[in-house]
Amino acid sequence: MKEPLKHHQACGFGFAIRSYNQCRVSYGSAVVDRYLSHFGEYIRNEFPKKYCFYLDNGHFLIVSPGFMDIHAAIAKIHQQFKDPWIREGESASFDIGCCYIDNRLNYSSPAELRESLELAFNDIDTLEHKDIVVDEKYKQRAERQTHIRKILRKAIETDSIEIFLQPLMDAKTEELTGAEALARLRDDDGTIIPPGDFIELSNSIGVINALDDQVFDKTCQFISAGGLTRCNMNWIHVNLAPTQCLNLDLADHLNEIRRRYFIPFFTIRLELIEDGALNPNGKKQINLLKEMGFDIVLDDYGTGYSNASRMKDLPFSEIKIDISLVKDYCSHPDPYLPNLVSTMHALGLMITAEGIETKEMADKMKALGVDHLQCYYSKPLSIPDFLQKYSK
Repeated sequence: MKEPLKHHQACGFGFAIRSYNQCRVSYGSAVVDRYLSHFGEYIRNEFPKKYCFYLDNGHFLIVSPGFMDIHAAIAKIHQQFKDPWIREGESASFDIGCCYIDNRLNYSSPAELRESLELAFNDIDTLEHKDIVVDEKYKQRAERQTHIRKILRKAIETDSIEIFLQPLMDAKTEELTGAEALARLRDDDGTIIPPGDFIELSNSIGVINALDDQVFDKTCQFISAGGLTRCNMNWIHVNLAPTQCLNLDLADHLNEIRRRYFIPFFTIRLELIEDGALNPNGKKQINLLKEMGFDIVLDDYGTGYSNASRMKDLPFSEIKIDISLVKDYCSHPDPYLPNLVSTMHALGLMITAEGIETKEMADKMKALGVDHLQCYYSKPLSIPDFLQKYSK
């Protein structure tokens, strides 16, 4: 790719299999891998004088060093994927989306082009039946992402990740009872980089575990310094990434940090999402953490495949109802959420409603009998601001 990019001759397009991970679940990884190989053979035969690449995760790229009728090529690809693919007695359907490379743009390296393409591929998965032009805005986003990656690596190396605290309020009394510790990253000019811009990035570049370790360590520091007592709180929630649950020494590692600061187990509640909680090693680590004395919280309940029977198999102390369920109930009340709250309470679980934005939403969640409310009473605050607002 270096030569065509150097001479500003790169012309081409990419296509992505939508809901790729779900395809691997539905058809099986081995079946999908065979079809990926089949797709590769097809595009090499269809575009014999082009550069054909597979970029992982169901993403393909076809580039021409000279002129290429991209619209005709994309129409051909769409037509090919319109019907099921049949191979060696197997049949499978795949929905795709395409992205055009704007050949008026100059990329300094294949890596820079790939960064823009990956952003477009991610957008394709959320835009049904719509193709995308990889234009200047994607190039700018890629440049911004490269900058954030640099800032993130530096913050990891220098132990500069900050924690902000978001209050968790008792639903009955509306008094502060706990908080959630959230990672925050500052840009070179001191401004806060939005979490959505660096959390997923930290996972993709392999530093999410180091980031979460800093959050856990600094939360322990805050508790050890008397932060809970000063604010009359019971505990702080700390998030664990799914990849942390793959670590065989997770429980011992977190316990070692906790012991370093001489703080009780009950002062920290560990939050996990389903991807971490339901993989085999995740279950093992959850049980070990619970046996040690940590309370375990299932985060974002309602966004995956959780059900009451699965809750019975794992030692959760609390679930956090995802904002999507809360908003849906507040807009169109139905029996689902009341029945869910009743069932979870019957299982002995505490319940936090996330994403509370208005007093009306707070009142509706109180009426359902949830235990804690999050978001309405305060945005996440830096440690100094949190202490200033809530210290007794």
